[in-house]
Amino acid sequence: MTRGAKNGTCDAFLGGKVRLRQPSRGNRASIDAILLAAAVPLEAGGLCADLGAGTGAAGLALAVRAPDSRIALVDKDKAALALADENIVLNGLEGRVFIARCDIGGDHACFEDAGLSPGSCAAVMANPPYYPPGTVRLPTDTGRRSAFVAEGIPLSQWLKVAARLLRAKGSAVFIHRPEALAELLEGCRNRFGGIEILPIQPRPQAPAIRIILRAVKGSRAPLRLLPPFILHEAQGSHYAASAGKVLSGDGILPLDEGEAGA
Repeated sequence: MTRGAKNGTCDAFLGGKVRLRQPSRGNRASIDAILLAAAVPLEAGGLCADLGAGTGAAGLALAVRAPDSRIALVDKDKAALALADENIVLNGLEGRVFIARCDIGGDHACFEDAGLSPGSCAAVMANPPYYPPGTVRLPTDTGRRSAFVAEGIPLSQWLKVAARLLRAKGSAVFIHRPEALAELLEGCRNRFGGIEILPIQPRPQAPAIRIILRAVKGSRAPLRLLPPFILHEAQGSHYAASAGKVLSGDGILPLDEGEAGA
């Protein structure tokens, strides 16, 4: 559901459990944020940093799913974080979700000043820009451009920041295009193990359009490639049953079990 809002829209996610004010144009949240939040393991009282949080869709979804957790919405975009701050209040999450205006490519001091010291997080999640510079036409909207095009910050830097923030055995969870898998795995080298890769397919026989990578800091467990998670039924526009549960907030992605279905 979308309603008009001052300078943008107010949209419902997780079956209305999360309301999100966001710009009418430019960088707008998609189901990628909900899938990302549904893949994060976070115990009671744990802190999760949502890197590149934008207006807060993934972080707020995780906060609703894990009611005893704390979430830091990390971004450098002042306008996006202003909306994220509004969204925290809109969803009544002032006590557990907070803003951290930090640059992934910046120095460590900003993170520490925001309460994100090394080893402070049980989990870190990220939906980094999907496209390297020069591979797509640059969007005219500056917010959309920074969200979709990785201008000068490689994936390895995102993983480096995640590793620094995570405590031992903490989990890093990333969503990205399948083409980025090699770069993600290289960024995990000497930092993470226990890697699980979940392909996201639009339909049973279609190629994956996204992958979710989950990894554990300091783990030596082997990599696992999981069965694909299917978004839609083979025919028609309806979501598959498991996908519908995840997108409504009544289910999580099946990384632990290694089983996914339509």
